Amino acid sequence: MDGYRSLAQHMNRVAQTDWSEKTARSRFESFMAAYRKAKRQSPHNLPLVFQRVDVLFGTNGDVQNIFRLESLGQKVKESRPSLVSKKKHETVLQDLLMANTEVKIKVASGEQKSQELTTPNTNDHALNIESQRLAVKQEELKLKQSELLTRHEENRQKLRAEVLTRLVEAGKSPAEVREYLAIMDAVDNPSSTRP
Repeated sequence: MDGYRSLAQHMNRVAQTDWSEKTARSRFESFMAAYRKAKRQSPHNLPLVFQRVDVLFGTNGDVQNIFRLESLGQKVKESRPSLVSKKKHETVLQDLLMANTEVKIKVASGEQKSQELTTPNTNDHALNIESQRLAVKQEELKLKQSELLTRHEENRQKLRAEVLTRLVEAGKSPAEVREYLAIMDAVDNPSSTRP
């Protein structure tokens, strides 16, 4: 497990990631699976990053042929494995680690795109929930407002009926009753009586 821990620490430091040992193991195993698949499909035409891995697992003859490449795309003089410096090994390791990340990203890109279509990320999900909560709250407020308007109209109609009853009991003429009702309507709807 120390190797995976070291890989995780290195990637966290170099690539600003947040890998755990479990993540490092998963990424390494995915990379190695991709290497084995490439090796099976075309052992003599491996991508450069897999050639570097192949050097680690190959025989000495393979090492002399493949170790001509010091870094990606740069050809240098042929060197023997015994003369390869620690710096070159570190470069190979760093390239492998970065390639591991690249391979994992390429493999996961299709999965990530499909996940993005089906499940929004955490921030979008939280915003979506908050938006839905606010929409529900807005609907509740509309219903309460509607209830208040309904109650207000019922109370207005009751008051109007009560005033009408009292006016009739008091012996007021229909013209006087209309005047009182017009005054009540003007009080209830002041904007409709303005010129």
